[in-house]
Amino acid sequence: MKFDLDTDATSEAFCDDIAQEMMRLFGVSREEAVGRINREWKDKPLIGDVLIIYHETANYWAQCIYHEEDVMWWIDQHLRVKPYP
Repeated sequence: MKFDLDTDATSEAFCDDIAQEMMRLFGVSREEAVGRINREWKDKPLIGDVLIIYHETANYWAQCIYHEEDVMWWIDQHLRVKPYP
């Protein structure tokens, strides 16, 4: 599955890193990881060197995209996962 986002080479590689991190952390397939990223950022152009996504790590984004928005995954023991698809 490919990213269905408006990306450049740098953001495409970063999204790939996020997908790899989701696969490693949560045991999801590449298809699910890419689908979650596509859903999260579908309306956000990811082009240019100065993007807010680069202010955090791939691990951070993997956690944020995978878990419900109100979950503090860095301290919470009761993690709720966003439904997919």
